[in-house]
Amino acid sequence: MLVRRLNTALMKINDIIARRYELREALGGGGLGQVFRAFDDKELREVAVKVLDPARCPADALRRYEALVLGAARAKHPAIVLSRVQPAAAGAPPLAVGELLGGEDLDALRGRLGPLPWQRASEIVATIAEALADLAATTGAAH
Repeated sequence: MLVRRLNTALMKINDIIARRYELREALGGGGLGQVFRAFDDKELREVAVKVLDPARCPADALRRYEALVLGAARAKHPAIVLSRVQPAAAGAPPLAVGELLGGEDLDALRGRLGPLPWQRASEIVATIAEALADLAATTGAAH
C-alpha cells in the first residue's frame, strides 16, 4: 500500500516510537499523518497509531485536536471509535493511539463485491451521517 510519508520523520515498519509502539503495517494516511497497525509493548496488544505530521499539525492545531478528542469521548454512537492523543517523546512526532478494529474497509468491500446495491450503500452512508451528526452535536465541530 502506498502511504504518504511524513515531511519531517519518515516512519517505517519495525520502527519503535515513543519507546512503546512497534509499527507493523501501514494502514493509510490522511491530512494529519499516517496510520499504522502497531504493537503496544506496555499493554501487550495491537493498536492503531496515527503518527501526526508536525508540519501539518503545529502546537495550536494539536491542542485543538486534543480538545476535540476529549470532547468526542462524550459521543455515544457505535460507529465512533476514539483515540487518545499522546504528546511527542523527545525527537518523535505526536501520536493518536486507539483501538485497532478488524474488518474490511469500503475500498476492499467494493473490490470484492463490485458496485454495492443502492440499499447497502444507503445503509453505510446513513450510519456515517448519524455518527458524524452525533460527533458534531457533542463537540460543536464538523468533521
